[in-house]
Amino acid sequence: FCVAGVMTAHIAYGYYQEQLMTRLFFSPDAPLGERFQQSSFTTLCNRSVTLLLASLFAAGSKLLHGGNPVAVPLPAWDYSMGAISNTISSVAQYASLQFVSFPILVLAKACKMPPVM
Repeated sequence: FCVAGVMTAHIAYGYYQEQLMTRLFFSPDAPLGERFQQSSFTTLCNRSVTLLLASLFAAGSKLLHGGNPVAVPLPAWDYSMGAISNTISSVAQYASLQFVSFPILVLAKACKMPPVM
């Protein structure tokens, strides 16, 4: 049941991500249509919603455990480089959807793993 939920969420996320980045949007300034150019904005929205949900879950977890902290506080600096590189890769991922399809993007991202292993 959990696997189906995760797979459904990832497939839906990929579908809507590709639809946003590859669809032509028409306006009086662009009668022939133009593609969505603000990949940084989509990453900001994604990270903002993630931060909000994580904060809600952390607060809910704290309430469930009687106000006691569940985890040991960790220094932010130790995790900041990973977070920054993840954010930069997300911006690049959204921007690359203007040139390649989502399945090609996923295959390219999956191919970088075997040499690392």
